[in-house]
Amino acid sequence: MSLTFEAKRNLWRSMLRIRRVQERIESEYLKDEMKTPVHLYIGQEAIATGVCAALRADDAINSNHRSHGHYLAKGGDLKAMMAELFCRSTGCSKGYGGSMHLVDVAHGNMGTSAIVGGGIPIGTGQGLAFQMQKLDRVSVVFFGDGAADEGTFYESLNFALLKKLPVVYVMENNGWAVCSPTNTRHCGDNVFHKGATDRLFSAKIDGNDPELVLETAQKAVERARRGEGAVLHRMRDLPHPGPCRVRFPGPQGLPRPGRDRGLADALSGLRLPGQTSGRVRPGRPGPGRGRDGDQRRDRRGLCLCAPKPAAHGG
Repeated sequence: MSLTFEAKRNLWRSMLRIRRVQERIESEYLKDEMKTPVHLYIGQEAIATGVCAALRADDAINSNHRSHGHYLAKGGDLKAMMAELFCRSTGCSKGYGGSMHLVDVAHGNMGTSAIVGGGIPIGTGQGLAFQMQKLDRVSVVFFGDGAADEGTFYESLNFALLKKLPVVYVMENNGWAVCSPTNTRHCGDNVFHKGATDRLFSAKIDGNDPELVLETAQKAVERARRGEGAVLHRMRDLPHPGPCRVRFPGPQGLPRPGRDRGLADALSGLRLPGQTSGRVRPGRPGPGRGRDGDQRRDRRGLCLCAPKPAAHGG
C-alpha cells in the first residue's frame, strides 16, 4: 500500500501519542491518586490507529476494558479521558465510569464495557440500528482473544451474518487472556473456525504493521458499508504487563512479551523522509513530564482539583 507523506505522519503521530499517554498513565498510577483500575494499551497502538484511520467521523466504535488507544485514535478528548481516570466530574463519563468506561459520542466512541465480550453485542446492535435507519455508517467492535471464548461472540457473529449488518469485528490477539496463554485455551489456531468461512470475509494479519492494518481495515469497512455483511479480522500484537495486568511468569518456555518491540517495529515501517531511525528509545519522557509545574495541574491544563461526581442516592 502506498501512502502519502501526510498519511504516514498521521499514523506515526497517533501511535506515538497513544504510547506516550499510556506511559504517563502508568507513572501517574503509581502515585495512588488514580483510584480507577487501568488497563494499558501498550504494544497494540498500530491496530487502533490503522483501523480508526479507515473510518469516517460518523462511524462508531465499541471497545473493551483496554480502551485508551481506541478512544484516542477515534478522536476522543484527551483531557476528558485523563479527568475520567482521576474520577473527576469533568471526565468523559462525568467521573462515574473510570478507565474501563470511556465514551465520546461526538467522535463516534459509543462506549466501552468492562465485561469480557460485553461490547460485542452492543457493537452488533449499533450495526443493526444503522441498517434499520438506512444510515451510511459502519460499526467497529474491538475485543481481545479471551473474549472470543465467550458465547456472545458466536451469537453476535451469527446474527450479523444472517442480517448482513455493517459491522467489522476486530480481534486484538495478544496471546493472553489475563494470565492464560492461547495454547492452553484453544486446540490449535482455531479462532477462524468460529466464523462461517464461506460467508464471512476474514483476515489474519500482523497487528504491528500500521500500513497493513489500514489497508485491510479499508477493505473491510468498504465491504460492510456496501451491505455485503460482517467482517472478522484477527490482528496479532504484543502484550505489555502493567497496572492491573498479571506479570507474565513465562512458564514452560512461553515467550515473555516485550515492552518496546511492538511500537518500535510499527514505527520502523513508517520511516519518514530524512529520518535515520524509526526506533523509539525506551524510557524517553512522555508528554508533560518534567520537574517543573504544579503537581496538581500538569501542563496539559488538566485540573486534578476538579470536583468528584455527586454520589447517587441509595
